[in-house]
Amino acid sequence: MGDFQKMDTWQGLFALLLLLIVIYFLIKVLQFGLERFGAKNKTNKAIRNALKKAKLLFVPISSVLLLLDFISINYITHTLVLIVISVFCYTTIKNYVSGIVFKINPLTTLNATIKIGSQKGKIKKMLPLGLIINTKDGEQFINYIKVEQKGFLIHSKENNLFRQTLFIESELEPNYILDVLFDNPIINYKEPPIVQKQEDSNSLKLQYTLEYGANNKDIIAYLESLNINVNLNKTTK
Repeated sequence: MGDFQKMDTWQGLFALLLLLIVIYFLIKVLQFGLERFGAKNKTNKAIRNALKKAKLLFVPISSVLLLLDFISINYITHTLVLIVISVFCYTTIKNYVSGIVFKINPLTTLNATIKIGSQKGKIKKMLPLGLIINTKDGEQFINYIKVEQKGFLIHSKENNLFRQTLFIESELEPNYILDVLFDNPIINYKEPPIVQKQEDSNSLKLQYTLEYGANNKDIIAYLESLNINVNLNKTTK
């Protein structure tokens, strides 16, 4: 019981911070060791991918744990402080979270070719608040909120597959769209499709990967044959 009571003190917060730093360092060391000295096989690749996701998720999870401990020291004052900070930093926090979602996608790798709206180029860096791509006009910085709003198409060198985005004008539930897509053989389920409702709109954002050689027009025609309207003005073909 004594150990738990010590957690709601500045000393406990500092100890938690040190523990989390050590765990994060161990994840990085293990990741480096597997990349540098691990065997080049599927098992090693799967472990490295898992560690990559773990490292990406570790920071926000650790932040939540530290914030909860911070609040426990003084519930009222520290909660008010965090509310004020959240109001002023909302866009930055949202951008950071969008970046984590973007980087977890297995197709979003360095040197992959990406198209965001009218901009197209190779991913050079994935920073905490945005990515840098090499375009024909030079290096461009794009924040993750913009990537999420416009959708993206990405070409993976490893398997020559494309991650694509369509916007559907419908009040249908996302699960219904996913069930419909499940019956279509041109959808590649190694990279499962994702359907998200758009804020302040009746449209849905569909992100999917086609089997190699399949045409984006085929999936549009398939959806329209089921009376599911695709907003062609917002596609990222």
